Amino acid sequence: MHLTRQRLDALGRDLPRILQEYRRRVGDLFAEYVRGELQKQHTSGVNLYGERYPRPKRGGQPMLDTGELMHAYLVRVTDTGRLVIDNTSPHTIVDHDGRHTHLPDERGMPEKWKQKLAQIRVAEARKLKL
Repeated sequence: MHLTRQRLDALGRDLPRILQEYRRRVGDLFAEYVRGELQKQHTSGVNLYGERYPRPKRGGQPMLDTGELMHAYLVRVTDTGRLVIDNTSPHTIVDHDGRHTHLPDERGMPEKWKQKLAQIRVAEARKLKL
């Protein structure tokens, strides 16, 4: 690929906008993925780290009662690339025993989330018009 001076000048002007759009697309796609993963743990009975939730004393599906907790996740990626997760449900679980984690804890981002983020970055990088 031969780059002319005009093309290099245009890239210099457009690169900040292109990179900002790239980061926004990656952030939006990753936030959508994380939201789905957070919800999925409520129907699968397996937390973010692949551990099964204990059976409720009153029976039924672990982590799924009214579905309110499952649908109350707010997920976004800031302009700096930081992942922000919150749950607005008043029924958010307080993890007293270490067996009811439904948000990332001190273990950090689950490995499969890291892999998905890398896949999204590669796919979006291929789409860049440079």
